[in-house]
Amino acid sequence: RCLDRPQLGLGGDGSDWLVRERAPGDVDQARVTRLGPTGEPLETRDESLAYDPRTRPWYRIAQTAVAGQPAWTAPYVFSTLGDPGISASVAWQEEGQTRVLALDVTLERITRAIAGLDLGGEGRGFLFRGDGGVFSPLPEQGTGASHTGDEGFFSAEARLGGSLHFDAVSAWAAAGRPTDRLVRFQSGGQGWWGGFLPLSGEAHAAWVGVTIPVSATAGVLQGRWQV
Repeated sequence: RCLDRPQLGLGGDGSDWLVRERAPGDVDQARVTRLGPTGEPLETRDESLAYDPRTRPWYRIAQTAVAGQPAWTAPYVFSTLGDPGISASVAWQEEGQTRVLALDVTLERITRAIAGLDLGGEGRGFLFRGDGGVFSPLPEQGTGASHTGDEGFFSAEARLGGSLHFDAVSAWAAAGRPTDRLVRFQSGGQGWWGGFLPLSGEAHAAWVGVTIPVSATAGVLQGRWQV
C-alpha cells in the first residue's frame, strides 16, 4: 500500500512518499519504506499496525471492483495520519492469493491544487463529496451547517442561509447532479454559475466544484461545461 504523506523541506513540492507493505497473514506488522521525491529509498523500518488493513475502505472497495481495475473511495480519515483523504486501490490474483495496492492522497493536498486554479478574481474552487457534504476545515459561523460524521465535511442540506459553496452544492443537487452543464444559482444577493465534476470519475467519491459570478465572464468554465 502506498501512502502520499507531505513532508516539509523534502523535494520540489515539499513531499516524500511512504510505502507500506503487509505480507499475507501478518495482520499487525508492516514494512515501511520512505522514498524521496524522485523515488529513491531513504530509509526502511518495521512498524506495528493498530488496525487490520482488510477493514479499511480502500481494501473493501478493491474487493468489489472489477479485477485489475482501480476504484476510488469516498473521503475518509486515514488511520496512520489522522487526516481525511481519498484512496485509489486495485486488487488482483497472484499465486492463488489476493493482492491489493492502494494510493492515498490527503484532501489538504487536493484542496491546495484546486486553490491554484485560474478562475478569475471572483471565481472559487472547492471540494465536496458525492452525497453533498462540503469540505471545510471548520464550519462557517452562522451557516447552521451540520457535521456529516467525517472530519472536515459539513452537510449542505442542513445549512440555514449558507455560504457560497453550500448554496452551489444545494443548487447542483436540486438540478439533478449534472456534470455536462453549468448550474445557475443565487448566493449573497447575486447570481452565480457553478460547474461540477467527480474528481476520480466515480460519483460516490469526491467532487470538484467551481463558481463564478454571472456578472463576470464565464469563459473559464465554458471551456469544460456548456451553459
